[in-house]
Amino acid sequence: MNFRLHRILFLALILASLDSQASNWQWLHNSSLGDLDEADWAAMSQTLKDALDTAADGETRHWRNQESGRQGDVVILNTLHDSEIPCRQVRFSPDGNAGRDGRPLTFCKEPGKGWRVRSQ
Repeated sequence: MNFRLHRILFLALILASLDSQASNWQWLHNSSLGDLDEADWAAMSQTLKDALDTAADGETRHWRNQESGRQGDVVILNTLHDSEIPCRQVRFSPDGNAGRDGRPLTFCKEPGKGWRVRSQ
């Protein structure tokens, strides 16, 4: 893998305070998420955590990094009720295009571990 893809995968895995485990991050390679720096990721990941915890289905939360000027949206698509733990489908939109970047990811809140990407 090239250096840029390694950096993207690393940033995706640390997704700040979410303590996420990646299942398939290949979609990042061709998405605009690959252009985010560490401060952008921090702003986006905090918004993601807040949205996962409190946003209603269909709600969009906006994030912005004041330093870089980058911004985007985190869209909570829906809540899944097919498991014993809470799971939510999310779509990212780092340029504010209403969540049209990449395929949705499913995050599940595991007791004592927080929100994690559900394996596909």
